[in-house]
Amino acid sequence: MRRFLALASLATVAAASQAQISIPPFPTWINEQYDSMGIGAYSSFPSMGPWAVTTAIPPAGLMAVLATTGAPLPPLTGTQAMFGRQCDVEWRFTAPMRRFGGYWRTAVGGAGTTAVRFRFYNTSNVLFYTSPPLPITTTGYTWYGYWTFQFFSRVEVIGVPGPGYVGHDDTRARPW
Repeated sequence: MRRFLALASLATVAAASQAQISIPPFPTWINEQYDSMGIGAYSSFPSMGPWAVTTAIPPAGLMAVLATTGAPLPPLTGTQAMFGRQCDVEWRFTAPMRRFGGYWRTAVGGAGTTAVRFRFYNTSNVLFYTSPPLPITTTGYTWYGYWTFQFFSRVEVIGVPGPGYVGHDDTRARPW
C-alpha cells in the first residue's frame, strides 16, 4: 500500500507540473499594444520592452502592424494592432514566464481562420501544452490567457485552420 501511495503521489506531482489554467485578464508591466511601432510588415521585432522577441512562423509570411485606418484589423486599445499575414506568430521570452494572454480576433479577409491555438514550450524548449482550438471572429476581440505550473520561454499563436490571420492586441505576460 505504501508503494502504491508513493507512486500515486509521484504521478500527481508529474501531472501538476504539466497543468495550466485558463485565466481572466491580469495586471502586468510586460505588455505589448503595438502603438509605439512603425506601421508595416515585419519578420521579427522586439516586443514587450526587453522581455520578448516576436517572430513570424513560417518565415514565408510577415506580421503586419496596422493603424486604426488599416481596415483588416481595427485595434482594441490604442491606435494599432498586429496580425500574422499568412503566418503564425512565435513569442520568445528573455526570462521564464508563467502567464500569457491577450485579445485575439480574425483579421478581415483571414483566409477562413476561425480559431486560435496556443503552444507552450518550457525553458528547455520542449512542447508541454497545446490548447484546443479557441473560437475567434472578425467582429470583435476575445480574451484568452493561461497560467502554467511550469515556466515557459516560448509561445506559438497558431491560426486554425491557418496559417495565421490571428489578430493580436494588448498581449501580455508575467513571470508569476
